[in-house]
Parts: sequence; C-alpha cells; structure tokens
Amino acid sequence: MSEVMLCFTCCVTQQPTTRRRRIDRSMIGGPTDFRHTGHIGSADVHNESTGSDELNSMHNQMQSKGGYDHASPVHVSLNVVDVCKS
Repeated sequence: MSEVMLCFTCCVTQQPTTRRRRIDRSMIGGPTDFRHTGHIGSADVHNESTGSDELNSMHNQMQSKGGYDHASPVHVSLNVVDVCKS
C-alpha cells in the first residue's frame, strides 16, 4: 500500500517573520569589570634577539594578574609563512 501525503493549505498560516531589534551605539554601555593587564605585540612574541627568558617572564607576569582559573589550556598549532623571505 502506498502512502499519500496531502497538504491542506487552508489550515496552515504563514508564520510572521520575527524582526530583530536594531541596536545603535546609545544602547551599548561601557565595559564592566575591565582589568588592563599589559600590552603584547607581534614583535614581543617572535623576535630573534629576544630570548625565551623574557617571554617566560611576561607569561608569568600575566598569570600573576589572575583570571586564568577559568581558562582551559589548549594546544594551538599555527602554520606561518614568512613572506619576506620568499
């Protein structure tokens, strides 16, 4: 026996589209509980003249500021190509 599927369009009404409320700048407040801990640039992380001791001391200083108790350690592997040497 075959299955028959009927669509009763008289019983189905089109769902109204829900519009998201637009947010403008006046609705956005300033940051709460903001703690400035330091500046790190690309030159600080990858610099041939900077030893790993300086990078380790920066890492220890950042950890001493707190806020790392909720972070999960994640191994990140980046494939970087130096375009200047190519």
